Amino acid sequence: MRFTDFAFSPALQAGIAARDHHTPTPIQERVIPAVLDGHDVIGNAQTGSGKTAAYALPLLDRIAAHQGLHTLIVVPTRELAYQVEEDIAAYAAQMAVRTAVIIGGANMQAQIKLLEGGAQVVIGTPGRLLDLIRRRKLWLGEVQALVLDEVDRMLDLGFLPDVQKLVSYLPAQRQSLFFSATMPAAIRPLAEKLLHQPIEARVDPPASTVAGVVQQVTMIADGNKLPALVRLLRDPAAQRVIIFVRTKRDTDDLHRALLARQLPNVALHGDLSLDERMRALDAFRDGDSPVLVATDIAARGLDIPDVSHVVNYDVPGTTDDYVHRIGRTARAQKTGIAVSLVVTQDLPAMRLIERTLKTKMSWTWAATSTTPAGELVQSARR
Repeated sequence: MRFTDFAFSPALQAGIAARDHHTPTPIQERVIPAVLDGHDVIGNAQTGSGKTAAYALPLLDRIAAHQGLHTLIVVPTRELAYQVEEDIAAYAAQMAVRTAVIIGGANMQAQIKLLEGGAQVVIGTPGRLLDLIRRRKLWLGEVQALVLDEVDRMLDLGFLPDVQKLVSYLPAQRQSLFFSATMPAAIRPLAEKLLHQPIEARVDPPASTVAGVVQQVTMIADGNKLPALVRLLRDPAAQRVIIFVRTKRDTDDLHRALLARQLPNVALHGDLSLDERMRALDAFRDGDSPVLVATDIAARGLDIPDVSHVVNYDVPGTTDDYVHRIGRTARAQKTGIAVSLVVTQDLPAMRLIERTLKTKMSWTWAATSTTPAGELVQSARR
């Protein structure tokens, strides 16, 4: 199947071709026909599978022909909101589609102006959307399509009550599309309440990893993690790298430590202002900075092409976090490398992740380690 097989307008087909997209991904093959036929959809697919295009493309022709607000897309984070808008703008480059990003931390008056200008697509986070509804600056009474994206992440962030409140402002007759990388039991009742006889589009089971990611575990003697990371970053193969750490303070500390070693990088965490976060992402995306040091705020929703390596500087606390982190590489059916830097205290968590995923990772040892290689690997396997 090719995108030209779908009954998209010539303008939309031109936007797809301009992005050099020709063959739909598995989630797109399943979701696009269902949306075109007017069905509600539950989409369950791994990160990087192309789900934004899966819902945006079939809605865009209808959006372009509609005066007023047609589609509401609710997302958990500011970064994902901008990413979705960027994707829609690229696909609709030759179409007259007006969008508005409605998120906390940005200028509210500018957002109100976009709404008053006749936005046909609103992409927003739950809190700011509700705020503008209460101020009577946003009216959802004519919305024809609702998209809930990264619903499992909304659950993690405590947004589900806000989402349920938002839905109460929508007309009962609408198309609803529900996307989640995982399907924890807590969000099942929401899906059952919102969706009418939905088509379920499942591509991969929960907690599966991207096939194109080579997963490596590097055992390191205590205190030698930073030197091991520096060696990795100086490898010419490490062209665009995301490094995940546990806390905001650790992010800043590692950012400064790498700068002191003449390794350019930018930091991303929740204490930065919206402008600071967007500047960091732009620098990384444009190639001005080859390294992004981040907390898990960057683990979901960001679609940055050609990330060669993901490094777990700190081992994540859950298998789902691990899956979403390493999903930042090997996107759009490409390949990538995920490296977890593991000291002795990390072994139980890393072993649990490997067992849960039922995958065999490549375990090696850092050159700075003084522990015999065999002992490290045997310890890891126990």
